[in-house]
Amino acid sequence: MSKRPKNTESQKANDEPAARLDGYDLRNQIEKRAYEIWMSSGYRDGNEVAHWLQAERELLAELQKNEDQKH
Repeated sequence: MSKRPKNTESQKANDEPAARLDGYDLRNQIEKRAYEIWMSSGYRDGNEVAHWLQAERELLAELQKNEDQKH
């Protein structure tokens, strides 16, 4: 019989649906936002990295803002 490891405090906090944002979720949100930016640019190719970085900055800033509001 295998024992399931106990969750750490940070894992417990991350289990809450409203607060959950693991790396996979964040990557998907960045990808979705980068796609929206690409569409708004008129579907022009060649700026994938710029779109990704812009999406990343926007989402991380939003996460930081939400975290600051909690405290």
